[in-house]
Amino acid sequence: MADKTRYNYGGDYNRFKLGTFSIATTTASGTQAITGVGFTPASCIFIAVQHGVIGELSWGMDDGTNECVYDYYNTTADTYETSSTASIFDNHSSGNTYAGVVNSFDSDGFTIGWTKTGSPTGSLVVLYLARL
Repeated sequence: MADKTRYNYGGDYNRFKLGTFSIATTTASGTQAITGVGFTPASCIFIAVQHGVIGELSWGMDDGTNECVYDYYNTTADTYETSSTASIFDNHSSGNTYAGVVNSFDSDGFTIGWTKTGSPTGSLVVLYLARL
């Protein structure tokens, strides 16, 4: 029988951390440190949403390169777009966006670099899966 410890949370081969954080999209461009992960991640998967708002969500990933799919509904109904310059993207409305990318993978988490364009409003809730 194969060694099953590598499939468990915290195992040598598949250590991961599920977590959440939030940020107001009115916050100026800058950085946000996410700590408490317990290790230096090699990659992260993100799901970002503004609760109760139609068309403001994205799914992305980052391992030093990044990619995301985001809902473009607030600009063009029933459409999605991709970005290779962000791993988190909030399309508030045409010209009003909030985008995040992992600037660094740190000893106890990661640092997100945020870019604000125009005047987005609301608060993003971001769920992440960080993997060793």
